[in-house]
Amino acid sequence: MLVYMIFAMGAFDLGVGEAADTAQRYFETARMIFRQTLLEEGSIELVQALAIMGNYLQRRDTPNSGYMCLGLAIRMATALGLHNPSARQGPSPLDDEMRHRIWWGLVTLEAGCSLTFGRPPMFGYASLLTSRIPANIDDEDLRVGSTQPAEESSGVTLYSAVITQARLAKVAFFLQDRLARSLPAPTVAQIQWCGEYFCREVVFLSSGPVTPDEPFALARAVQVWRMRDYQSVIYRPVFLASAWDPESRSDADPRVKAIIRYVAQDGIADSSSCRTLATENVRDILLFAQRSEDYHRGCQWYILYFAFQACLTLLLSIVREPAHPDAQVWRRDVEETIRMFQQMTSKEKVRKAVFVALKIDCEFICTFHGDSPRSKANSYYGSAG
Repeated sequence: MLVYMIFAMGAFDLGVGEAADTAQRYFETARMIFRQTLLEEGSIELVQALAIMGNYLQRRDTPNSGYMCLGLAIRMATALGLHNPSARQGPSPLDDEMRHRIWWGLVTLEAGCSLTFGRPPMFGYASLLTSRIPANIDDEDLRVGSTQPAEESSGVTLYSAVITQARLAKVAFFLQDRLARSLPAPTVAQIQWCGEYFCREVVFLSSGPVTPDEPFALARAVQVWRMRDYQSVIYRPVFLASAWDPESRSDADPRVKAIIRYVAQDGIADSSSCRTLATENVRDILLFAQRSEDYHRGCQWYILYFAFQACLTLLLSIVREPAHPDAQVWRRDVEETIRMFQQMTSKEKVRKAVFVALKIDCEFICTFHGDSPRSKANSYYGSAG
């Protein structure tokens, strides 16, 4: 089952079109192998297979099935003791490291799901405090017969992105737990504190432009996009409430203004406002897409996922402040993203849905505020909808 799911995910990610897709055939074979009796015994290999299957189903546009499948993987991993450092100690450094990688792989997948769907995570933050994040080690340095742990590499390895995502997930779970205990709802001050805490904890992640020729370029780019997206999720309740409540648009509360806008404080520009995060993500993604020649489905899936959410923030900014000096810039960024989406072919069904949604929203909002882009948009919208 694990072997077929590896093939399925690999075929999906490397695909360049929907036609003649072998990924689904590999998936169907893996699903036929799976039996309920396997759940009674459980194994590390089955945990891995279920986790990959859950991620595959999410990318296949059946997110609820993927969510349930990931839940099975997490429960089985817990039953096998992968969450417990003392129980997780393997007979060799290789086995021990594999167990840490599997556990934190589940943590990162669950963090993405819980934030995407707005559902409470299966992990409590306290359960992550005693668990060591995977080491930055090349596979070549982890030998079967080794009795001593390998030294960590100071450079980029295959697992550098996993380590970064694990650290992001740990911060995200802490803040989710804190906000969930803010009853009946978190205040603006609490949300602002969470955003500032997030900024302090993720300073390790460089947010500079990623060049496509650097090692594991897509993996690093995705972590930067994810970092901004996670912080935007923290700010989103304040931003949405402000956008639809006319009484709050005056920004009488300076904390609301700091969360939504690009504000200079003490002469230092704040680059972590909700609007700034969205703008930086859109422009980074556009630049990456322009430079990258590797336009496989795995790459396009992440571009669609993060760029679409960022564009919704920019469109909401136009609704909130149509006369803002940067409103034209926001429209231009959205329109450039729409053009980029039009060129994507590997995820045709999702791409068309996202493309049409942005196209309709952009036209409606701009027309409503007296600046219809329809005449200039027709030149590049074509018949893609």
